[in-house]
Amino acid sequence: MSALNNAIQGMINNALMQTHTAFCGKVISVDGNFAKVQPLNMVKAVGGKAQKQAVIPKVPILQHVTGIAVGDTVFCM
Repeated sequence: MSALNNAIQGMINNALMQTHTAFCGKVISVDGNFAKVQPLNMVKAVGGKAQKQAVIPKVPILQHVTGIAVGDTVFCM
């Protein structure tokens, strides 16, 4: 039964790691109305090590958002 539980848990974890509709990230730089953001969630292949995701350049900053600075944690959709 333990092997079945591990297999199901692995499938659930894989599905969650493949969901990229929204994420929290750290602001690396700000240029006008755009930010460079490092996602805080990580990706991991089965049996592999967890790795940081690639930095996302040119993430638009909404007009009503003010005071975004390097090092801030942001929610991206």
